[in-house]
Amino acid sequence: MKPINVSAHFRQPPDPVWDFIFGDRLRQAVAASRLLEIEGYELRPDGTPRYTMVMKAGPLRIRSVSDYFVYDRPRKTVNRIIGGLFDGGTAYVDLRPEGVGTLVEMRVELMPPNLRKRLALALSRPLLVPTLTAELGRWASAADRSGQ
Repeated sequence: MKPINVSAHFRQPPDPVWDFIFGDRLRQAVAASRLLEIEGYELRPDGTPRYTMVMKAGPLRIRSVSDYFVYDRPRKTVNRIIGGLFDGGTAYVDLRPEGVGTLVEMRVELMPPNLRKRLALALSRPLLVPTLTAELGRWASAADRSGQ
């Protein structure tokens, strides 16, 4: 499947943007979110996190595990997506200095393991890009308001 690509410009340099998105067990990003909840956050001895991400879609709760294998502060993360609708996918987040701020780019490569999930993703894809774009924009606005 074609990757999902979204981005947003934050007005802060990469370090405070990283802290807003990934710091304190993702609490600031989750507080700014309309979509996400985090359960069972674990920081492993190698410094990579693993947690259950719960995506809220109306009355539905779609759970998947985010299992990081690249966690390079303040530049990039890469995590496997285990379970849920996005099972078998990989999420990449890159933070790049841009002007006086930071460009945050998110790419999600989806590789659904079965026909049922491929069909569900194909049907939901037209909603995913604008939804994730709006979500990242909410994070940027909240980071501006928080001064991070």
